[in-house]
Amino acid sequence: LLRDTTGDGAADVIRAFGPGGGTGIAFHDGFLYFATDDAVVRWRWQPGQLEPAGPRDTVVRNLVNRRQHAAKGIAIGADGMLYVNIGAPANACQVQDRAAGSPGQDPCPLLEVAGGIWRFDPSRSGQSQSDGRRFATGLRNALSLAVDPATGTLFAAQHGRDMLFGNW
Repeated sequence: LLRDTTGDGAADVIRAFGPGGGTGIAFHDGFLYFATDDAVVRWRWQPGQLEPAGPRDTVVRNLVNRRQHAAKGIAIGADGMLYVNIGAPANACQVQDRAAGSPGQDPCPLLEVAGGIWRFDPSRSGQSQSDGRRFATGLRNALSLAVDPATGTLFAAQHGRDMLFGNW
């Protein structure tokens, strides 16, 4: 947490808390939500405070977290639901990942547990990935999620596949 109390454009109050590194962050209904590589946690939050008032609560645990595309983007939708990107742990679902000329798998077995956006109830603790519902599929790694406040539409910025020139 950073706060500039003197108005000089530089943070003079710096505080750290939480489980360590992560990617996604969102405020919703009095809570700060934060996504690590394998979970979404939350803290009750009051406007203006610099640290959570109590312990964290784990909303979703045991999300797919493999070597590639482990970071989790999150957003709270206009419907009040929590949307979580679960990146595919592969480049393009090839038989041999990132190998020149290796064909893609059809259907792609990774899409059962990754490569899309899952939807969860943000008010429920202790969920696992299987408690969520797949909202979108076939997205290699849609790390940036945002909701248009005017329409409520969920948008995602996806990282497409790598190595097209080198492999093909």
